[in-house]
Amino acid sequence: MKNIFRIFLGDIQSIVRNIIAFIVIIGISVLPALYSWFNIASNWDPYSATGNLMFAVCSNDKGYTFKSISVNAGDKLIEKLKANDKMGWKFVDEQEAIDGVDKGRYYAAVVIPENFSEDLLSITTGEFVQSKIDYYVNEKINAISPKITNTGVNTVVSELKAAYVEEVTNIIAKTLNITTDEVVKNKDTVLKKLIEDLTKLSAELGNFDSGMGVFENLTDTLQSLLEANLDIMPGLSDIILSIKSLGNDLESVMNSTKSFNSRLVASVEEIINSVEKLYDDIDNRLKKVFDGLESGSKDAADELIQIGSISRKIISINGYLKIILQGMQSSFGVDMSFLINKLDSINEHQQAIQDKLINAADLITSTGKLPKEIQDDIRKMVTSGKNETALVKMRFGNLKSSINSSVNDLYKTIDKLSDFLSNTNHDLPKLEKTITSSIDVLKDLKKTFSGAKEIIADSKKDIDDLIKKAESIENEDELLNFIRKILGDPDALSGFFSDPAEAETHRMYAIDNYGTAMSPFYTSLGIWVGGIVLSAIISLELKKKRRLAMTKLNETQIFFGRYIIFFLISQLQSLIISLGDLYFLGIQCSNKTLFVLGCMISGFVYSIIIYSLTAAFNVIGKAISVIILVLQVAGSGGTFPIQLLPQPFQDIAPFLPFRYGNDILREAIAGPDMSNYWRNVLLLLCFVPAALFIGLIIRLPLIKVMDFFEKRLHQSDIVL
Repeated sequence: MKNIFRIFLGDIQSIVRNIIAFIVIIGISVLPALYSWFNIASNWDPYSATGNLMFAVCSNDKGYTFKSISVNAGDKLIEKLKANDKMGWKFVDEQEAIDGVDKGRYYAAVVIPENFSEDLLSITTGEFVQSKIDYYVNEKINAISPKITNTGVNTVVSELKAAYVEEVTNIIAKTLNITTDEVVKNKDTVLKKLIEDLTKLSAELGNFDSGMGVFENLTDTLQSLLEANLDIMPGLSDIILSIKSLGNDLESVMNSTKSFNSRLVASVEEIINSVEKLYDDIDNRLKKVFDGLESGSKDAADELIQIGSISRKIISINGYLKIILQGMQSSFGVDMSFLINKLDSINEHQQAIQDKLINAADLITSTGKLPKEIQDDIRKMVTSGKNETALVKMRFGNLKSSINSSVNDLYKTIDKLSDFLSNTNHDLPKLEKTITSSIDVLKDLKKTFSGAKEIIADSKKDIDDLIKKAESIENEDELLNFIRKILGDPDALSGFFSDPAEAETHRMYAIDNYGTAMSPFYTSLGIWVGGIVLSAIISLELKKKRRLAMTKLNETQIFFGRYIIFFLISQLQSLIISLGDLYFLGIQCSNKTLFVLGCMISGFVYSIIIYSLTAAFNVIGKAISVIILVLQVAGSGGTFPIQLLPQPFQDIAPFLPFRYGNDILREAIAGPDMSNYWRNVLLLLCFVPAALFIGLIIRLPLIKVMDFFEKRLHQSDIVL
C-alpha cells in the first residue's frame, strides 16, 4: 500500500513541476466535455426546424360540382397547409415541383391530379373510384429527411381525408333539401295523414277472408320471380350499352393506333437511316485521318478520339431502337427477336471499334505513326458494322406487313363485337314488355287472393302498433329538436363527422427537447472518449529510475499506483461534462445530484476497463477500447431502441457498459425510479471485477510479450 501511494505522489509531483504536463492534463480534462457538448447542442431541437425543409405542393384539381354544390378538395388542402407550419410548404406548378425535387431544391413534393375531387366524391354517383396523389421524394439529399417528409405527406393525406368526410357529410345534409321551418310547419299534418291512412288500412284488412292464403303465396312467388327478372333488364341494357360504348372507344383507339403504328414504323426506319449516315461519316473521317498520317498531321490522335464519340452515339441509338422493337413485339405479337439480337451483336462490334480507335490514338500519340494493317482492320470493322445495320433495315422492312396485319385483325374483332351487341340490345324491349304484362296480371290475382286471416291478423296488429307510435310522436318534441339541430347547421354536422374523435396524449416522464433526450448517450460517449485519450497520453509504466527507488515493488502495486492519477483525471472529466450539461447547456434534469453521481460512477467503470485493457495489452488494448466504443455507439440503444437493431447487436447489448450508463443518466434526467437507477448502477459495477481480472491476472504472463512487442514497434520509427 505504501508503494502505491508513493507512485501516486510521484505522479503529482511530476505534473506540478512540469508546466507543459500540467497544461496537457488540463486540456485532456476539458476535451471530452467539448465533444459531448457540441454533439448535444447540435441535436438540441432539430424537429422544431422542420419548417425549413422545403416541401413542394401542386394542385391541378379542377373541382367537382354535385347538383348545386361545388367542391375543390385541392384548394381546400392548400388553404389548410398555408396555416400549417410543420413543413416549409411551397405552392408551385407541377413541373417546378418535380424538377425541384430532382435538383434538390425541395426535399419532397405532392402533386394532386386534375380529377381528384371528382374521384373523391364518386360516392355520389355510385361509382367508387380511389383518389390518388403523386408523392415525389429525393432520398439522396439526406438519410433522415425522407422520414420527415413521409410525415409531411401523411399530413397531406390526413387533411384530404378530413376534407373528404366533411364535404360528403355537408352534401348529404344540404341535399336533404329540408329546412327546420318546413319540419315545424308540416309535422302535425304529416303525422295526422299517416295515422288516418294506417287506420283505414287496418279497417280494410279486417274485411278480407282468410281462406285464400295458399293462392296469395303462389302469386307472391310468381310475381317476385318476374319482378326479379324485370329488375335486371335495365341493368342488362346498361351493361350492353356500356360494352358497346367501350367498343366504340376501342374503335377510336384502334384508328389512332393505326395512325400511330404508321408513324412508329416510319420513325424506326428514320433511326436506322441515321445510323447508316453515322457510319458514312465515320468512314469519310477515317479516310481523311489516315491520309493525313502520310503527310505528318499532328491532329490524327485527337480526330480518332472524336470518331470514337460517334461510335458511342451509334451504341446509344441502337439501345433506344432495341427498346422500341421490344415494345412493338409485345404490343403487336410480331417476332422481332432476330432484330433485337442483331442490335446487341452490332453494339458489341461497335464497342470493339471504339476500343480499337482508342488504342490507335494512343499508338499515334507515342510513335507518330499507325501501321497500315491496323488502318485496314479498323476500316473493315466499320464496313462490317454498316453492312449489319443494312441487314437490320432490310429485315425490318420485311416485318412491316406483319405489323399492319396484326393491327387490322384486332380492329375487325372489335367491329364484330359491336354488331353483336347492337342486335342483342334491339330485342331486349320486347322481352321486357312481356314480363311487365305478366306482372300486371299477377297483381290483379294477388288482390283477389290476399284475404288470408292469419296473415291479415298479424299485419293488422303491426299496423295498430304503428298507429300508437305515431300518436305518441305527435305529442313529443324530442324528435323535432333533434331534426332541427341536424338540419339547422349542415356545416357543424360535416365538421363533426370529419373529426369525430381526438387523441389526448398523456406524457409520462416528459422530456422537453431532443438534445436532452440524447444527452445520456453523448455524455457516456464523451466519458469513454476521455478514457481513450488518457490511455493514449498517460504512460502506464514506471521509469526504471523510479522502480529502483522503491523496495519490494510488484506489478500489482504499479497497476494501482498509476491508476490513481488515471482515475482522478477521469473523475474530473466526468464532473466537467456533467456540470456543463446541467449549467452550460441547460439540459432538463429531474435530479441533478443523481445525474452527477451517475456520471462519476460511469467515469470510474469506463476508466478501469480502458486502463486494464491498456495495461494488459498495451497498444492492442487501446485498439480494443476503440472497438468497444464503436460497438457501443451502434448497439447500446443510445439512439434507436435495442429492439430495432439487427439481431447480432441485440445479442451483444447486455454486455456493453454504455447500456447501463445510459439508463442511469436517463433515470436522473426524466424522473428517477430509484429501483431502476440502483439496479443499473449495480449492473454497471459488475464490469469492474472483469476489468481487474484482465489488469491483474491476465496481464502478468503477458508483460514480457508486450514489452517485446512494444520495442519492435518503436524500432519501426513510425509507431509511438
